[in-house]
Amino acid sequence: MPWLGQSGLKDWELAPLAISHDMVLVTNNSKDFRGGKGRPGHTTKEQIHPGLVCLNCDPRLRERRALTQLFEIALDEIGDAADLINTVIEITLDGDEAQVRRYAAPELNY
Repeated sequence: MPWLGQSGLKDWELAPLAISHDMVLVTNNSKDFRGGKGRPGHTTKEQIHPGLVCLNCDPRLRERRALTQLFEIALDEIGDAADLINTVIEITLDGDEAQVRRYAAPELNY
């Protein structure tokens, strides 16, 4: 969040900042922000959050082109939604196919 003078924040510092500014968080670090294996993530542990978009692909493919493709799919999925409060949208690139998963969190069963 360099435009807020907050570049270099740790994940656990970034989520509350995004939430306090009512910003949907977009990340390619899904596990830390959405949680997993019995624990909530930095974003989904909050009772109310403005939304989370996870762009998942092989770390070797985390180049601008692949992430742009995943982000465009996420924007299509969001569409005209008025808000994404307590919603997680995960776009996972599996080979040439993108899988879209949308669910409520923190109601998610970790």
